[in-house]
Amino acid sequence: MSGGTYGTEIFADWKVVPKWRVSGSYSYLHMNIRRNLDSLDQSSLDPAGISPSHQFYVRSSIDLLKNLEPDVTLRYVDSLSGLAIPSYYSLDAHIGWKPVGPVELSLGAKNLLDHQHLEFRPDFITTSPTQVKRTFYGTITWRF
Repeated sequence: MSGGTYGTEIFADWKVVPKWRVSGSYSYLHMNIRRNLDSLDQSSLDPAGISPSHQFYVRSSIDLLKNLEPDVTLRYVDSLSGLAIPSYYSLDAHIGWKPVGPVELSLGAKNLLDHQHLEFRPDFITTSPTQVKRTFYGTITWRF
């Protein structure tokens, strides 16, 4: 294979008020890579199509009370044309509560916008595609 790539990534972190923080990033990737005509490589015909050109995320977190911390994250991932995977948005939410010093209880949800979305499909080995499903979770953490 031969070719080249270029891209950029920007990140921002903003304290709206002392207890509220918003952060985000955007990345762009351009790949111009092609298989050489004399190549015997059987991997992807379009290497540029197996990496997203555009991605972004925005995260908001706030300390509502001294020990209650909710946050929300929105992500976008561009399509992967080389793997026939459409673009998708993902919304995650989490709330943590610290009732006493070393103990934290939390509840969260991932992929709230869809019941599932495709994230990866192998292009040269036969394994199952990666489907990310909506999930809910709870945790108890004790730090010592």
